Order: sequence, then structure tokens, then C-alpha cells
Amino acid sequence: MTNEVSIKKLILVPAVITLAVTLLRLTGELMHWSKALFNPAAGGGGAIVGIAWLVPVMWRWWSLPTGLVAERPDVPAPLINLLLLMAAGVFLSGVRDLYATFGLPYGSWPWSKADHQV
Repeated sequence: MTNEVSIKKLILVPAVITLAVTLLRLTGELMHWSKALFNPAAGGGGAIVGIAWLVPVMWRWWSLPTGLVAERPDVPAPLINLLLLMAAGVFLSGVRDLYATFGLPYGSWPWSKADHQV
């Protein structure tokens, strides 16, 4: 027997717990319960009941194995080369723009400086 959790359950359980905490907090704020527990200030104002405390509670849940297997897809070499070429073009365009920003010689090429007069 494996210790795997279905994707549906992996999403549904934390969502229900988060919704329950949100509704409890909303009720506490609207009913003006203790500000130590349900502070209506933005961000909760350090109130004990809040979404932030779900992180340590849910840590164990999020660490459970899901049964998903990450597999690297087969990508054709020409596609990889094309994407690398495009990335290099974007990088070089950024370098050229940085060069032009500093007003260095020929930084306005292929446009003339007269085109930039406003």
C-alpha cells in the first residue's frame, strides 16, 4: 500500500480548511469577538485566528507524496536551438537598450537622434 494522495484530495482538503478558517474569522470580526483572536485591522493585526497560521498546520499535508511523476518531455533539438537563439536576441536587445540609455555613441542607431526630439 502506498502513501499517495489524490490530486483532488490534495486540493480539496486545504481549500475546505482555509474556507472554514476564513468564515470563522469573518464571523469573529462581524460579531466583535475578542480582538486578540479576531482583529479587524488590515492584515489581521496579529490576531491568533488567521490564514497565516495555516502554513505550519498544512506543512505536513503539503509534504505528502502526490503520485505525480515529473517527466522531461522530448523536445526536438531544432526547437531548443531556436528558443536559445530567441533568448539571445532578447538579451542582446536589452544590452543595446541599456547602451542607448546611457547616450553612448551610436546608441540611437538605426534611428537618428532627430527622430527622438519631442
